[in-house]
Amino acid sequence: MAAFGYLGDYPAREVMMQAIVGGQVILLNYALVQRWRLLNQKLLDVEHQARTELELKVHERTAQLRNTMRELEQANRKLASISLNDALTGLYNRRHMDNLLPELCREARRTGNPLSLALIDADHFKRINDTWGHDFGDQCLKQIAGILDEHVKRPRDVAIRFGGEEFALLLPGTDLDGARTLCLGILKAMRKTPLIAPGNETFHLTLSAGIAELATGQEPTDLFRKADEALYQAKGAGRDQIVLANRVSTPDHSTASSAN
Repeated sequence: MAAFGYLGDYPAREVMMQAIVGGQVILLNYALVQRWRLLNQKLLDVEHQARTELELKVHERTAQLRNTMRELEQANRKLASISLNDALTGLYNRRHMDNLLPELCREARRTGNPLSLALIDADHFKRINDTWGHDFGDQCLKQIAGILDEHVKRPRDVAIRFGGEEFALLLPGTDLDGARTLCLGILKAMRKTPLIAPGNETFHLTLSAGIAELATGQEPTDLFRKADEALYQAKGAGRDQIVLANRVSTPDHSTASSAN
C-alpha cells in the first residue's frame, strides 16, 4: 500500500508498529514470567504442604511407636514380674531362686563374704488343708509370706516361696548366727499370730527351719542340700524349731538344734 501511495507516512507507521509489537513482546514476556512465578509459588506451596503433612505423619507415627514401645516394655516388665513372682503370696518364686542362688554363690566366693540359705516349712500343713480346705490353707500361706516380708528388711535379702508350704530365705552377707537370729524372730512371730479358721476356730501355726552357710568349694546344689537336710532334721526333732547345718549345739525348742 505504501508502494502505490496509499500510505504516505509508512516509515513513521512502521516505527510505530515495531514499537507496538515490541511492547507486546515485552508484555507477553512479563506475563510469562509472572505466570512462571505463580506456578513456581504454587509448586513451592504444594511442596511445603506435603512436607508439613509428612512431618506431621512422621511425628504421629513416632509418637505411636513410642507409645507402643512403652506399652511393650510395661508388658515385658509385667510378664517378667509374673514369671519371677508367686501369684498367691507375691514373694519371689522358685525360678527366681534358681537364677539368683548361683550368682550369689559366685559373689560370695569372690568376695569372701558369707552367704546363708534358710529353708522354712509350715508344720502339719496338710492337716490344715484336710480340715478347713485349700482356700483357708492359701490364707495361711499369705500370712506366712507377710511375716517373712516383715522380717526380711535388708535390700539384698530375698524371701521366696518355692513350692507348697515351703519357703526360702537368701541372705547374702549373713552367717549362720545372723540367719538363726532372723529365723528365730520369724518363728516367734508366727507362733504368736492367731489364725481364725472357718467356724471361728482359733489356732496357731508353727514353722520349722533349716539353715546352711556356703562353705569353701560348695556349689549351689550343695548349699541347698545342706539346708534341706537341716530342715528335715528340724521336722524330725519335733518341729517348731531351727537346725543349723554343720553346727553342733544343744537342741532347744524354738531356738536351734544341730545337724552334722
